[in-house]
Amino acid sequence: GRPAGGLDPQQQRGTASMFFYTVPEGQRVLATDQNGKIEVIEGPARVLRWGKRFQPMKHYVAHPGDFLVVRFRDGRQEHLAGPAHCWFDPRTHLSVEAEEAVQIADKEAVVVYAEAAGEGASVNRRIVRGPATFVPGPGEWLHTFSWHGPAGDGTYRKVPNALIFQKLWQMPDQMYHDVEEVRTADDAQLTIRLMIFFELRDIERMLESTHDPIGDFVNAATSDVVE
Repeated sequence: GRPAGGLDPQQQRGTASMFFYTVPEGQRVLATDQNGKIEVIEGPARVLRWGKRFQPMKHYVAHPGDFLVVRFRDGRQEHLAGPAHCWFDPRTHLSVEAEEAVQIADKEAVVVYAEAAGEGASVNRRIVRGPATFVPGPGEWLHTFSWHGPAGDGTYRKVPNALIFQKLWQMPDQMYHDVEEVRTADDAQLTIRLMIFFELRDIERMLESTHDPIGDFVNAATSDVVE
C-alpha cells in the first residue's frame, strides 16, 4: 500500500562501532560536529565518530498519481509530481508530505483558482479538462461545488447542499424531482414526478450565471408545475 504521508518505510539505520559510523547504501545521515556544522553523508560510507553526532535522514516518496508538498523554512513551497522523492533536511525543510493528485476522466473537468503573484494581485481562474492527472501548484486550489441533491428520504425531493463535489460531469444526464402538494383547479392534491434532462456544455457561462444550476432547475420546474 501507499506509505502514510509518503514516508519511506524501508529505512536502514546506520551502525556504530567504537571509532566509526557506517551509513548503508541508499541511505543518508546528517553528521553534526562539535561546532554545530551539519554535513550530509550519503551511503555507502564509513566515517570517524569522533566529535560527531549522527541522525538518519527521512526519505519521502511520491509514486505516479501522487505528489510531494515540500514546505521550506523561508516560506517557499514546491509541489513535486510523482514519481519523485525528497530527503528531509531540517536546515532547509519545514515539512514534506505526499498527497494524491486529482484524476480527471474523459468528459470531466475541474475549476482551478490561483493567486497571482504580487501584493494585492487578483485571483485567476482556469478550467482543466480530462483525461488528465492534475497536480495543483503552490497557491492553487479547486472550486468546491455545493448543489441541490436528493433529500435521502425515499422521495425525489431536492434539498440544498446535498451534492458537494469538485469534478464537473460533461455528459448528458437526467434526474427525478417530486413536486409535492400541487392542487388542481378542483382542489385535488397531487405529487407530480418530473424527469429533467440536462447537459453541461459551457462551464464558464455556468460559473458566471449561477452557483447552483440544479437548484435553478428545481425552482423553475416547480414554479411551472404549480402554475
